[in-house]
Amino acid sequence: MTEHKEPTLGVGEAANLLCVHPNTLRQWEAQGLIKSRRVGSRRDRLFLQSDVELLRTSALIFKPKKRAKSSKPELKGGQS
Repeated sequence: MTEHKEPTLGVGEAANLLCVHPNTLRQWEAQGLIKSRRVGSRRDRLFLQSDVELLRTSALIFKPKKRAKSSKPELKGGQS
């Protein structure tokens, strides 16, 4: 039986897709939000592309909306 290898991404590639700093991705891995596989003598992290896409989709769903700036000018000097 042949093993089908799923595409993987390094920390930098995965972080770019998620629009986060690589250290944020490392923290998420430590918290168990995403799993990685360690490879090579440097123990580099590899993330399954499907896991990164799932996390990206989840982040889009739960990303808070930015508030629109108020159209009213702010008063200065404590005036009401």
